Amino acid sequence: MTSLLVAFLLFLAPANLTLKPVDEAGYNALVQQHAGKVVLMDIWAAWCEPCRAETPELVKLSKSLGPKGLDYVTVTIDRPGELSYAEKFLHRNLVPFPAYYRKTTNDDAWVHNVNPQWTGTLPALFLYDRKGRLAKSLIGSAPPEVIESAIRELLAH
Repeated sequence: MTSLLVAFLLFLAPANLTLKPVDEAGYNALVQQHAGKVVLMDIWAAWCEPCRAETPELVKLSKSLGPKGLDYVTVTIDRPGELSYAEKFLHRNLVPFPAYYRKTTNDDAWVHNVNPQWTGTLPALFLYDRKGRLAKSLIGSAPPEVIESAIRELLAH
């Protein structure tokens, strides 16, 4: 019976899907890695209901607009003990990997590094243009059509 339980638990665990740490410098490098593409940076947490609610729409946008030059990147701010739940949530929602988690000794410094005007409110979407410059911030819940319109505007340039 024990081996059956272990097999079941392994079945539930996402295969080869692990969140990668990203500190302040890593975040900046991550944005630059996507130069040439429009980047939708989704900063979220598994405990954030509005974050979880908008994820399926972001995945749809990623699939439909990815071929036109959109890269969708997620960074969870969940704590280390919550990361397995975040990974399972991403897996169930078919969020593209690699995905990241915030790793910092100073939460305020990490938030300020992302955007000095951001207070850390979730959900938070940051759109970067093809040159890696922050073009738009969508803080709090945003209607899907507003998100899509902002992305399409950047893709057109």
